[in-house]
Amino acid sequence: MAENRTAEFTGRVLADSAAAATIVPAALGDRMTTSLAEDGEGLGTLGLPEPVLRDLAAKAGFAQVRRVEMDNPFNSIYELTR
Repeated sequence: MAENRTAEFTGRVLADSAAAATIVPAALGDRMTTSLAEDGEGLGTLGLPEPVLRDLAAKAGFAQVRRVEMDNPFNSIYELTR
């Protein structure tokens, strides 16, 4: 599972990052409206918090969630296994 990490940014990082300033409005304009139109909760729009991901994965029957180490300030990769 791939998830963007913008929820982990502080205001200072967002202010200093042109890429982050582009990603946030794009995520809100695309993903949030689609999620809410389908009666979703809008999770993942600006970063799905890891504890929420772990809870959702457990409810879906996944036994383990492992955050894959990578050098990327904008995305996280998780490995979910049953």
